[in-house]
Amino acid sequence: MAGEASGGAEAPRDRPLVAAQLARRRPAAHVPRGRDEQVEVGPHVAEDDTRVPCLRLAGLPGGHEGAGGDEEQGEAERERGAGCKARHRASFAAGTCKARPGPWVPGQGVGSPAATQVGLPSRHRLVSSGETARVITDVNPFVYSRPIAPDEVIDRDDETQKLLRWAVGGHYVRLFAPRKYGKTSLLGRVLRDGERSEGLVPIIVDLYGVLSVADVTVRVERAYARQLKGRLRARVDEFLQSTGLGLSLGAYGVSAKLQLDPRLDPLPALHALLDLPLRLADGGGARALIVFDEFQDVAKVGRIDAVLRSHIQHQGEVASYVFSGSQPGMMEQLFEDKDRPLYGSAVPLRLHRLRSEDIAAYVIDRLRGTNRSAGDALNPLLQTADGHPQRAILLAHHLWETLEEGATGTFADWSAAHAAALAELEPEFDAHWRSFGTTEQKALRAVLAGGGSPLGARVLGRLDLDKATAHKALRRLAAAAEVERTDGPYTIVDPLFAEWIERMQGDAAGLESPIEVDETRSRTPTS
Repeated sequence: MAGEASGGAEAPRDRPLVAAQLARRRPAAHVPRGRDEQVEVGPHVAEDDTRVPCLRLAGLPGGHEGAGGDEEQGEAERERGAGCKARHRASFAAGTCKARPGPWVPGQGVGSPAATQVGLPSRHRLVSSGETARVITDVNPFVYSRPIAPDEVIDRDDETQKLLRWAVGGHYVRLFAPRKYGKTSLLGRVLRDGERSEGLVPIIVDLYGVLSVADVTVRVERAYARQLKGRLRARVDEFLQSTGLGLSLGAYGVSAKLQLDPRLDPLPALHALLDLPLRLADGGGARALIVFDEFQDVAKVGRIDAVLRSHIQHQGEVASYVFSGSQPGMMEQLFEDKDRPLYGSAVPLRLHRLRSEDIAAYVIDRLRGTNRSAGDALNPLLQTADGHPQRAILLAHHLWETLEEGATGTFADWSAAHAAALAELEPEFDAHWRSFGTTEQKALRAVLAGGGSPLGARVLGRLDLDKATAHKALRRLAAAAEVERTDGPYTIVDPLFAEWIERMQGDAAGLESPIEVDETRSRTPTS
């Protein structure tokens, strides 16, 4: 059939048939509904019923784009491809495109995502599988295993605007909150909005796990390499290479030089990198917004905060800084200890729990977008999440998994989702519990047994814990963001970890496992 497109020459008999060739032999079949949809690979049907074999120009094997040594045939295919792309874009804009959206699933024998190659929008993904393509259209919208996109952040509008105002005003900020409270996702939103609306140059440096000056130097260099673009990138790279310190925004920067010579002193390179905001501002350039994420880890690296202060104190006119950390105790030590170089140098901002109404609106909207409804499962989800951002999304993720398309949640659905979430977290919680000393374990149990008042005589007596020891343990737990207290009782930060501790104690006492209770309820019809 390829010969028809190239002036009548027949294709060799031994040439393999692929999805693109088969697409020209038959029209597209029906598109059944379902999470995994089987779709016959056929020609695109435009508004004028023009048959366009869109997969032919996807770089598939079997003679397309001049493969097999037939140059005239390849030229004909490329000419047809240009028309294919134009008609496909036009029909998609008119709303008559018949291709179905869905994420890409790798197929066998296909060299590249066909839909991308023919100019389809990014959500059009096709997979070759003989004569059929599998299209996944029903996907879980609740992502909890990584930082989420700026538009997916739940609320945090006030915090976003506050951080932007401070950045534009040249203020330095320290942002702190427990882990999994969405700091990195929020900062991604701030950096995006700052670049779009205020013309800021966005740079985020992940300092998690740094142990040496060399680690910090490499992280800063790679952050600039990832995020600078265009002429600004070229100008900065030219400056870095001119220092003779092995710095570069290309693939072979200071990290490669340190690998070749581990005895190399990285401090001069770090000084040059920390001066980059001044270079960005040369010639009337834009203000930089530089975020140091997981900043508490610099406390492990000698006096690196002194090196940092020696630079940022002269950059107030050209750069704004956000120091983000997840261990309140360490962040207080770095910024509130009078003997530390950064003492009093950043405005404090703490992220608090989300409001239940904001979580509810987020969950309802995304369930509705995938043809589901929370129903009776919403209120227990909100109560269990207790405003914790990541745990709320995790619970919603498991609720979505229990609901078929078109379903409305019941309490039985919630019980199944809740049990699945706790089962997933069991290994994590077990390891986390074992990381505490006996005193901290008793203090955590005291918080639960006392309903937030862990220092009562009856509670402490039951746990064989004296008040002074319990108080010290609670301070250590608060410094590590395991417990928090804001004008009221103590609370374990992670509501699911708190529930796990209570369940563990119930099991140890010979009580019925609450997970088994949930599973029993999930099998009981609701009225």
